[in-house]
Amino acid sequence: MATEKPVRFLNGFCITLLLIAGLNWGLVGLLRWNLIESLFLPGVARVIYGLMGLAFLYEIGLRYQHTADWVCTQQHVTQQVTRHA
Repeated sequence: MATEKPVRFLNGFCITLLLIAGLNWGLVGLLRWNLIESLFLPGVARVIYGLMGLAFLYEIGLRYQHTADWVCTQQHVTQQVTRHA
């Protein structure tokens, strides 16, 4: 499929941003050292934080979609079983 490769890239990019965010905030909490602000200028760091927030919302949306799909599938299976019983 033509759209599968960009979606896989976006998923990987979002997961990478979330891993970096987790590492960064772990370092802030444990060592009071902000990795992102140490490596980038303040304006760039702000953009990175914004991308991390968008990645979080994207991943939450995917999790909600997968959960909703699973619930619909389970309801459909339950309906089919009760019809045949």
